[in-house]
Amino acid sequence: WVWVHDRGRVITCSEDGSPLLMFGAHADITERKRMEDVLHQSEEKYRLISDNSEDWIYWILPDGSLRYVSQACEKVTGYSPEEFTEHPELNKEIVFDADVEKVNQHNHFLTLDSSPHVLEYRIITKGGELRWISHSCSPIFSTNGEYLGRGGTNRNITERKLQEEQLYESEFRFNKFYENGP
Repeated sequence: WVWVHDRGRVITCSEDGSPLLMFGAHADITERKRMEDVLHQSEEKYRLISDNSEDWIYWILPDGSLRYVSQACEKVTGYSPEEFTEHPELNKEIVFDADVEKVNQHNHFLTLDSSPHVLEYRIITKGGELRWISHSCSPIFSTNGEYLGRGGTNRNITERKLQEEQLYESEFRFNKFYENGP
């Protein structure tokens, strides 16, 4: 007699290899499969929303690695989600030199406080273009209060900043004209 394991079954065979007896166990995994389907549908729904947003959405884990980076990061920065995931420091490296200190202070305060934070700063895109970013982030906690990292969004606000600058220059010229006029 020979005992053979085959996909969770034990088969008893005669010496010539013909099966004589088979033992096995079955488990009802219907509920587990249903929950996996629900989870998959939920993940797909949120990924669809995230991937079709103009905002660059991300999740940084407590160890500094990136759990998720949306496709919009490429529209905003020129870098792909994979480039950010493979090189988490890229997020800091693209900050415009004059704004590095402001971003560092922002990151420092994140560890002291669990409230949402907002910041505007500039980045240099992969193509060398200067862009303004409106950044918003907040900590992520599990239902039992465990810190899971922080999530955030970055929005390209370059057009708005250019319009603000043009408005400021126009007001400045008007005020000079008004002050110097008769």
